[in-house]
Amino acid sequence: MQVRVKTHDLARELAASEGVIDPKTTIPVLSNVLMTAVGERLELVASDMDVSVSTSCPAEVDAEGTAALPLKSLAQYARLLDPAREATISVSAKDVATLTCGEASTKFTGSGAWNYPTVEPMPEEVAASIPAEALQQAIRQTLISVSRDSARGSSHVYSSGRLEVGPDRMLLVSTDGSRLSVCETRLEGFSIRSEVSCLVPRKALVNIQKVIRPLAGSDPGASTVDVAVHGNRAFFRAGLRTLATRLTIGRFPDYERVLPRTVSLSKDVDRLELRESLSRVAKFAPRESAHVSFVLEDDELRLRARDLAIGEGQDAVRVGKDPAKFEAGFSAKYILDFLDVCSAQRITVNVNEATRPVEFKAAWDNGSQTVRYVVMPLPGDPPPRA
Repeated sequence: MQVRVKTHDLARELAASEGVIDPKTTIPVLSNVLMTAVGERLELVASDMDVSVSTSCPAEVDAEGTAALPLKSLAQYARLLDPAREATISVSAKDVATLTCGEASTKFTGSGAWNYPTVEPMPEEVAASIPAEALQQAIRQTLISVSRDSARGSSHVYSSGRLEVGPDRMLLVSTDGSRLSVCETRLEGFSIRSEVSCLVPRKALVNIQKVIRPLAGSDPGASTVDVAVHGNRAFFRAGLRTLATRLTIGRFPDYERVLPRTVSLSKDVDRLELRESLSRVAKFAPRESAHVSFVLEDDELRLRARDLAIGEGQDAVRVGKDPAKFEAGFSAKYILDFLDVCSAQRITVNVNEATRPVEFKAAWDNGSQTVRYVVMPLPGDPPPRA
């Protein structure tokens, strides 16, 4: 195999694929990227057997062929090359690849391409075409509540997001047992051929963001992601990139029971102002619990945290002027996670009793996309530390 390709194109597509690789894999061939030079393109496939990314870029193919080369090393090296130059990749019969770019030349030892697992192609029947920017935002808003607990395993429902696509809306829901994120998007004018309801693992959600990144932020009507489900796999196609993932099997919690049905008090607050105040106070919160007291009284939300080993921090944020009284403790980390990813300038805080969950709600893009973030209060007062 011998192929010439722009280093910018090569680095970009390798970067979109390398998140799939598991650094702890016990199957050596899965640390490689399968490269196929055919026609006028260089095709790339990366897989860990559960999640795969297939992509391609323009190339001048001098000799067609296939090679399995170390993905991480190749991606890191490609990023160091001049993006304006062209690179030549030549692979010998012994699976040794020589990459040349200007005066730079290096060799990569590959493995037999014949040993690379077969990746299932995108089904011809697409269930839905959804806006790329909306999907990107939905994942960003909900990924914070997808569990990272390795003890539960990547196939646990808490380590997945529930994706629902219907005739007029898309819903992405996640929970780690301590908090809940629900992002809803109105779909108007998009092709929905059949409904989708599946549990998408965390690793797939992270890599979907990378796959659709070039489309997100562009014209919503022209930049769509095709979604298909076949058996226990889901497929997401954005342009020339396709991500396939094994779905999580299990029963997702009844999240609607957690969402507040009635609200005794609602307050609007500036997101950035609250984030800045909470960030300052959180410096004095106990490390284990990150406990910060929230005291809502009349037109002020007061924040307080103390750690006897450090000191005490206090701050306040102005809110609506309605008479109100509420006090509870929360994990500053959980609240900051939401404030960091939320796309709205102002958010609404909905509260009931101090022992009930508190809801943070926001909307943007003319109200077409909303997020509801529910978090449980911490019990008791923050424990002092000697």
